[in-house]
Amino acid sequence: MGKMAVGMEREEAFGVLSESSSIAGQSLDRVESGLALHILNLDEIAAVYGQGAARAAANHVECFLNFELRDQDVLDSAEYVLRQLSEIPVAYDGQRFHLFVSLAPTGGTENCAQKVTPTVHGNPAFPDDAWCRRYRADMALAVNLFEAMTEDRLVLAWQPVCASRDPSSVLYHECLVRAEPSGSGDPCALAESAAASVEALERLGLIRALDRYVMAKAIEELRSEPLISLGVNVSASSLVDDFWWAEILATLEQSPRIARRLVIEMTETAALANVNEAINLLRRFRMLGCEIALDDFGVGHAAIRSILTLSPNVVKIDKFFVHNARTTRFGARALGHMIGLATSFGATVIVEGIESAGDAALAAEAGAKWMQGYHLGRPTLSRPWRLRGNVPSEAAGRRMITGTGGQDASKTGRLPFAAPVLHDALVRVQ
Repeated sequence: MGKMAVGMEREEAFGVLSESSSIAGQSLDRVESGLALHILNLDEIAAVYGQGAARAAANHVECFLNFELRDQDVLDSAEYVLRQLSEIPVAYDGQRFHLFVSLAPTGGTENCAQKVTPTVHGNPAFPDDAWCRRYRADMALAVNLFEAMTEDRLVLAWQPVCASRDPSSVLYHECLVRAEPSGSGDPCALAESAAASVEALERLGLIRALDRYVMAKAIEELRSEPLISLGVNVSASSLVDDFWWAEILATLEQSPRIARRLVIEMTETAALANVNEAINLLRRFRMLGCEIALDDFGVGHAAIRSILTLSPNVVKIDKFFVHNARTTRFGARALGHMIGLATSFGATVIVEGIESAGDAALAAEAGAKWMQGYHLGRPTLSRPWRLRGNVPSEAAGRRMITGTGGQDASKTGRLPFAAPVLHDALVRVQ
């Protein structure tokens, strides 16, 4: 990947390296102290938009650091720098694109590069037209999503996780991203679902900006609604213990009652680039009181390895298995085996994709105690816990999961997930 390194000395606030900083393939200067900012997609920008665009990106960063942050403290401003440079597009020759940036303390710029997940697009020596079209399409989705974010048009929809025996008992609500239509009245491609945009952001290396935004919104909701619990999706690509999460972690440390009601759902649509980094970050969230969930278990990169390594409190069985159970006896047995496997590791198990009463019956027969899907509740922009009876039922759902010997969650304020058998594995695996 192309990189540009910019030195930021602690003594002199944000400074800029010499003009020999690498741009689209040139040599990479070494930063001996302070912080190093890397622009990691300059080769891609040069290949798709031209060398002029790469130079414009470098100039954009240097102007930002020189003029907007001249007198600010380096470490206090680190997260702000990352957010501004990632979320605000660079405009060049009628095109707009976002920068894939990383910032870390250095004794050499290599330290920073190792902490960042490479883009899935790769960096072909001879990019063809198809590769460039794909990159442009992904970047267009990213531009639309970040525009919706800055215009406060990104909203959260809520979908319940319900008990199989009593669907009115809610374990927690998952937060799902939606975008309201733009002011022009044209339909927004993100209004129905942000799935395509999320995948594009993962390929571009920009997903952490969205994940952090959604988690911050969920924390705001938890602060205003003290009787609910919420789950937020975090891409495996975002699990890097760096400045991106500094403010979130500080907020949770100061608000343990909020942290205890937050479930972090790790999605492995992209592979973990650095397992140790993911372990370190998830351990920090867990130590603050958050629960860890493994989403879409059984497909993609979410496999047994993830349970063994990350020791989640919750495992969510991918919808593929309940849908497959509709058609074959083998599929029904496979669903039961998946539930049994996840349960054997001490995790609370949720079966996703419950779209009908028949699906619910299949999952319950296979041993599912918790379910999620359209049959039990579609994602809604209205807050279902504000309807009469929903908050008491959610508290009842938490009591159910404790079993006969557990504490009442309504008194402890903590989601009482079954204690994972491999809880200490987070320490041992490091």
